[in-house]
Amino acid sequence: MRRWYINKYNQITETRIALRTELCSHILVVLTLAAAAVLVVGAGVGAAATTWYVDDDGGAADYDNIQDAVNAASDGDMIFVHSGIYNETAIVDRSLTLQGENREATIIDANGEGLR
Repeated sequence: MRRWYINKYNQITETRIALRTELCSHILVVLTLAAAAVLVVGAGVGAAATTWYVDDDGGAADYDNIQDAVNAASDGDMIFVHSGIYNETAIVDRSLTLQGENREATIIDANGEGLR
């Protein structure tokens, strides 16, 4: 059973409550959308990983040795090593993805030990 009250402004109280509820729901939707926009924009900051290319023959790669690529890379970056023999010992001191072009033809020969 609905009850209708007339307040001192000669307005029906139930109507005012419905209008306030609708206004609150609109404000809640706007705040939710604003919070989602902030999260989306914030998630994109610093999220783009870079892929660095290494080729012992030079070519179109960024570096011709792995250590120089590691030094240039940031956490989350990927270093793609083209096939070849890399006579070096690389010190990786950050979180990276190090991927060789070919398991059998991409060789890191650390001090002549022939590691693959």
